[in-house]
Parts: sequence; C-alpha cells; structure tokens
Amino acid sequence: MASFHVRSVSLPKTSHPLTLAVEEQLCQLKTIEQATLSSSICKNLSGLKNLYECVEDFLSTQDRECLDSGLDGSIVLLDVCSITKDVLSQMRQSVQELQSSIRRRSNEVSEYMVSRKKITKVIRKCLADLKNNKKNESEVSMLTEVEATTLAVFESLLSFVSLPKENKSLISKLMPTKKIAHEEETSEVMKVDSAVKALTKGIEVNNVQKTLEALEMTLEDLEDGVESVSRCLIKNRVSLLNIRSHLPKTSHPLTLAVEEQLCQLKTNEQAISSSAICKNHGRSQGSATGKNLSGRKDLYECVEDFLSTQDGECLNSSLDGSIVVLDVCSITKDVLSQMRQSVQELQSSIRRRSNEVSEYMVSRNKISKVVRKCIADIKNNKKNETEVSMLTKVEATTLAVFESLLSFVSLPKENKSLISKLMPTKKVSHEETSEVMTVDIAVKALTKGIEVNIIQKTLKALEMTLEDLEDGVESISRCLIKNRVSLLNILSQ
Repeated sequence: MASFHVRSVSLPKTSHPLTLAVEEQLCQLKTIEQATLSSSICKNLSGLKNLYECVEDFLSTQDRECLDSGLDGSIVLLDVCSITKDVLSQMRQSVQELQSSIRRRSNEVSEYMVSRKKITKVIRKCLADLKNNKKNESEVSMLTEVEATTLAVFESLLSFVSLPKENKSLISKLMPTKKIAHEEETSEVMKVDSAVKALTKGIEVNNVQKTLEALEMTLEDLEDGVESVSRCLIKNRVSLLNIRSHLPKTSHPLTLAVEEQLCQLKTNEQAISSSAICKNHGRSQGSATGKNLSGRKDLYECVEDFLSTQDGECLNSSLDGSIVVLDVCSITKDVLSQMRQSVQELQSSIRRRSNEVSEYMVSRNKISKVVRKCIADIKNNKKNETEVSMLTKVEATTLAVFESLLSFVSLPKENKSLISKLMPTKKVSHEETSEVMTVDIAVKALTKGIEVNIIQKTLKALEMTLEDLEDGVESISRCLIKNRVSLLNILSQ
C-alpha cells in the first residue's frame, strides 16, 4: 500500500489564464501582513484593487459551491471594510481637532488621547474577531485565498492606526538620551503619538504641527484607498450574485449520480445501531453493515467518472484523503481477520471441551484497543467542513462506514451489563444485539458457569458475518486503490 503514497504534481501543468492572473496578483501581495508603513499599506490597497479586477473575470470559471463560499466571505469583507472606513474617518477628525487646538494654543491633548483609545478599542475588537473567524485552510479555494489576503491588508491597516500595547516607549523616542530609530521604522501615527505624549510631559516639540499635517494627509490617502477597495468589494458581490443566479438549476449528471449515492448512505454514521441501519427488523447488524459496504462500492463506481470533472486543487486534496482512507481500510481488514481467527480458535476449543475462553477475551481486548485507537484517530482527523467538496463528502462517508464497522466488532466500554442480558430478569431485544455482542454474552456466560447451548451456533453465525464483512472490505479496498490510481493518472496528464 505504501506504493500509493506518492504525491502528484498539480493539475493542469499550465493553469487557466484567469487563474494565473489572480495568482500573480496574490503573489505580489504576499508580504502584506508585514506592512507597517503607510506607503506599504497604500500600495497594498492599490494591489487589492488590481486583484479584484482580475477576480471579476475569474468568477465566471467557478462552480456554485465556490461562489456560495465567496458570497459568505464577501459579507465579512464588507463589514471589515466599513469598520476600517469609520476608524479612518474618526482618526482624521481627531487629528484635525488637535491641530485646531494647537493653533489656539489650548493644546487639548487629553481629548485626542481619549479619542485614540476609543478608536483602538474598536480596532482590537475587530482584529480579535478576524483571528477567531479565520477559516481552516485545509481546503483552500482561490476565492478563499483572495478573501484571506484582503482581510490581512485590512488587518495591517487597522494595526497601523491602533495604539501599541506598550505606550511608555513612545516618549523615549523623543528623549536625547535615546537614539531615535530610523525615520522609516516609525509610522506617521507613531510620530504623532510620540509628539502628543511629549506635549503632556512639557517637552518642547517644534514639529508637532508638521507631524499632524503629515498624518492627516496619510489618513486621507488611506481613506481614498479603502474607498476604492470598498467599491471593488461591492462590485465583486454584485457579480457573485449575478453569476450565481444564472447558473443552471440542475447539477452535472455525474455530480447528481454521486449525490444520489451519498443520499442513500446518509445514515452510515449510525450503522452500529440496528434500528438505524436496518429497515427490516429481522436483518442483523452485520448484514446491514455489509450492505453499507456494498453501497460504498456503488458510490466509488460513480466517483470514478466524476473525477474527470474536477480541478487540480480538488483532486490533490482528495489524493491526500485517499491515503487516510486506505490506511483505515487496511486496519479494518486486519481487525476482521484477527477477529475471525479468534472465533475459529474458540470454536475449536469448545469442540475439544477445553473452553479456553480467556484466550478469546485477551484477543478481543487487544483487537478492541486497536479499534478504539483507530476510531479516535478518525475523529481527531475530521476536516473542518466549512469548505466541503463532493470528494470530501465521499471520503467522510467512507470513513463513517469503517468507523461503524470497527465499532461493530469492538468490545463495549461497559461489559458488566452483558451477563445481565442473559438473566431472566431482563428482556433481550433481538434487534438490539449484534452477532458480536451475542457471542460476547455467551462467552461471558461460560465463564460464570451458566449453561449456553447455542454458543457454537452463535460462533458460527459470527464467523459467517465476519467472512461477509471481510469480502465487503476487500471489495472496497480494491475500489479505493483503483480510485487513487485514477487520481494519480488524471493529475499526471
């Protein structure tokens, strides 16, 4: 199986021209998070305008799912843009009022600092919200990258006008005992903050008016840049809505085929419960799980054709997922094989009347330990489904079937209740007890000296169930390998 763990090159070798144009603009903006000077931020705002001009054409190449994600993201972008515009407007107004105050020689510094603190509070809340709402980027589309880049530009701008957490160092920049950092390392906002702090300490600052004028001009430039980006964002959202409204109402036939298979298997995660997996109460849990495996085979036959309709990004993500699914499949095969071997050994023991129950239970405990670790890994590795492709759904439902199968053969956490199910004081529901549970109950009964005449029959039934499940998993294993080979072939073309 290790031979299938090869990472492929991206598909296609040369991307679509519209994709390349967007990628080029994103590449030019890759250092935006480090922007701390107004000139850099203004350049980034201009870069965003160019980026969204490219995105405008790029939107026509995207599917409904991607456009829906872009629409959700556009709301966040417009909200942050609106907050940024308000912050810059309030900041410029505060600067103008301080300039007027200095001209009147009243030097009302306290009002300016109160305003700065209020603005900073708004900024910090906005920045915190941005960090908390950052998407899991395991599934990243081009529009998601555009959204993340835009937010990063706004984040750098808001940080630029925010008060630093440590304000004590501002005065030191004006004191003769300290070297002032190179002019490029101090932003216009920081220069004004330093000058204002100096005024409150009675230190003479001859160029305070000059620094305020410079900051006012900077804020005006930033406001113009943000206003330009705001218009781009509004235009982008309108385009998203227009394109989405003109998309065909019905999905691609191959997509519909996969969706139909997924719909039939939507109850997979509850397969351990007989009432959930069996429409007919007479059917055993093992046969129902086997049917789920058979359904998985039908699903992957549909996926085989569906792969040709997907882009390189989606296929590369699915290639990573196929490794996880194949690993879980391999563990499941080993578990079923070991379980069947333990059942056969117990059958042989009972025929010899040696009743070596302890060996069977030791084996069951070991198998259950492997199963629980595997199930825990599956749960820990579950993807954030804010960005879910069809292939991601296929992977998730496949893992859900393996999870239900592993749970089916695992020892329950509470074993004390097993014996009680055989006692006359409790009624055992046929639908509530799987073949594995039936054997566990009978084995536990043997250890307590309770007569169980049907023990051999239950073991035989379990052996047959395990064989059926092994056949089903083997069939799925072949489908998974074929699916991965197809992914590699399509990606390499």
